[in-house]
Amino acid sequence: MIRLKNYTKYLLLLYVVTLSGRMQGQNIYDLNHSRQFAQYLMRSGQYRLAAGEWERVIFLAPRDTLAKLNLLQAFRQAGETSRALEINRSWFQDQLPAPFAREGLKSSILAHKYNQSRDFLTRGKGLSRDEISYYNLGISLLAWNGDKKTLQTPAHSEYPGYSDLLTIRDEAQQIKKKSPALALGLSALVPGLGKVYAHDWKDGLLSLLFIGGNVLQAYRGFSKFGIQNAYGWIFGTLAVGFYGANLFGSWKSAKSYNLRQIDQINHETEAVLLSRY
Repeated sequence: MIRLKNYTKYLLLLYVVTLSGRMQGQNIYDLNHSRQFAQYLMRSGQYRLAAGEWERVIFLAPRDTLAKLNLLQAFRQAGETSRALEINRSWFQDQLPAPFAREGLKSSILAHKYNQSRDFLTRGKGLSRDEISYYNLGISLLAWNGDKKTLQTPAHSEYPGYSDLLTIRDEAQQIKKKSPALALGLSALVPGLGKVYAHDWKDGLLSLLFIGGNVLQAYRGFSKFGIQNAYGWIFGTLAVGFYGANLFGSWKSAKSYNLRQIDQINHETEAVLLSRY
């Protein structure tokens, strides 16, 4: 067993010596090898490692614009969008070339930093009018909070995917928000009715059954055992508790309904924008 281990060590040592001999006089850390290795890491999906290699390339060639763009892409693909945005801003203080503006738009949209998206769109040099209109509409839909007055008036654009954004904008305009105050008032009149108004049919029916059942039991208890007996008071207390929870739940259901509609618009818009990445 000991001899076998020693034999394995000798083979490993021989392999290292042979490999070193083959690479003698060849610098694997030079610019060309670093760039090739970074490209390999990108193709194989090892984006975090690729980012480190692109940083080496930029250190060796500070004016390599393509390497800088690849570094931003590697950080974005690795999910480190904040890092990509930080580096992009540090390179360009005023206007920035269109490829870097587009990359900044991608990272800021993924990071849900829409103010930065608008900044990249404003400072991008060489972006076409159609592309600007496309991203302006997309960003306005992503940042939409349900107020129809804030929806941007679309400008004409032939940019791919723009018609899809127009369709989403039309959907947003057709959304009818639910009033939390009205939902609360309806449930005050008829328990659960406010939840039905907010499209929470099951919760509305359950609220009606729970409250109605406890009110009925409280009535039977008082009728059968009198007002001094605890039976009626127990169910009466439960009925009041469920009734109060029903009022709050109805108000919350209306709010949740509105948020779901807004989230749907945001998700559809994001799907259109990210489909190009």
